[in-house]
Order: sequence, then C-alpha cells, then structure tokens
Amino acid sequence: MKKLGIIITFLCVLLSGFFWSEDNTYAKNQSLADFDVSGVKYTLKVSKSGATVKELPSNSSQTIGTIKGREFVISIHTAEDGWLPIIFNGQYGFVAINQIEFDLPYTISRSNSKSGVVVKEKPLADSNTVGTISSGILMHNYGEMKNGYSYVQYGNIIGYVKTSAITNPKPVVKYISNSTDYINSYLIASKAFGSAGLIQTGKKVHVYGTIGGWSYIDEYPDNGEISGLYIESKYLVDKKIK
Repeated sequence: MKKLGIIITFLCVLLSGFFWSEDNTYAKNQSLADFDVSGVKYTLKVSKSGATVKELPSNSSQTIGTIKGREFVISIHTAEDGWLPIIFNGQYGFVAINQIEFDLPYTISRSNSKSGVVVKEKPLADSNTVGTISSGILMHNYGEMKNGYSYVQYGNIIGYVKTSAITNPKPVVKYISNSTDYINSYLIASKAFGSAGLIQTGKKVHVYGTIGGWSYIDEYPDNGEISGLYIESKYLVDKKIK
C-alpha cells in the first residue's frame, strides 16, 4: 500500500514542471479545463469528519462548499502551506491538509470488457462520462461504492466503473533484469507522463498483467517501495540473474 512519504515523493517527481509561484498561482474560479492540463491527477479521500472547501488557500477565504466524510477527491499538487488544491464542482477549491487521507488502500483490477470500461463521474448510468479504459488495462481500484460501481484510477481517468466490468487478476512472480542498475517506471502503460521513478535491477516483483509491451507490477513482498506501476515487459524474467 502507498505510504504518505512515497505519495509526496511521486507527486513532486511527476509535477516537476508545475511550480507554485507569483507568476503561476491558483486563480479564483479557474475552470476544470485549466485543471485538466496542469498535470497528473491523484486520488485522495476526505477524512471522517468531512472537509470545508475554500475559494483560496486561507481560512479567511470564502467557503464555496463542503464535502462529506470518506468522499473521494482529486488533486494535482502537493500541499502548500497546509492547503491542498482539489477539483470541486468544475473549478479549483482548497481544503486543509489535515482534512485529507493520503494512505488509501486499493486492489489492482483489470478492464474486462472488449469495448473498454466506461468511467463515470458519479455511480450512475446517466452520469457524465469521464473516459474509457481499454480492455486489458490494469488500474487502481479503491473499492466498490454503491449501485454496483467501483471507484478506480488509470492515469488521469478517475471515476466510477461497473464492478461487473472489471476483474482482480492473480499476480505471478518475476524479476527485473537489465544491463543497467535501474529502470524507469510509469503510472500508465505509456511514457506520456514521463518517469514515475526508478526501480533497481534484480527486484522481485508481482506482475498482475501485460498489455502492449507493458506490465503492471508491485513489489514482492510489499514493503512500500514499489506500488502499482507499469514497466516495459522486456525487463521481466522468470529467474533472478546473478
């Protein structure tokens, strides 16, 4: 499972081109379209007591809404002065970091529909469509919610899918092998977002599936160093090379 320190590290690496400065601050009422192009999104959860959403990162700022406890939220940035930017009703909002849970349990699920799994904004058939996750893609599954939907994330596609359209594959054990000491890992089966970090050659890993030359792995045994990442399948072997 992900640890808070790993989450912050990954976010910093992934968003290295996205800086908080006087020339690039969060403005009032920025649109969801602005948010979508800013960087990689991350799934978090509101603490049990709920959260107050502010227009700007300040206690004195106008309150634009509240979020019930245990609701999922989406962010693209690490905390700044105790505040975290989130998507709220199609615009930026800010919640205090002490109202957010970072260490979210998840399982690894696979899209099991030939036409792809449709991701909805809410757990309702007539809700807005966020995107489609292609057949065979592996994703984070944060659990079944209601109406037969589960909350999942694959890259920047985050939302609800029909639980009946996904499966939980059993992993196989393999080893990472390469002529160099480290290989790159990625959040999706693509290099589009850049590297999510380096993994040491020789690591023993669980492999949950392979698609298009990419394999979805986590560490075996799980000690928090590797957590739900894609690597190029060419680096996987059945036996550790001495």
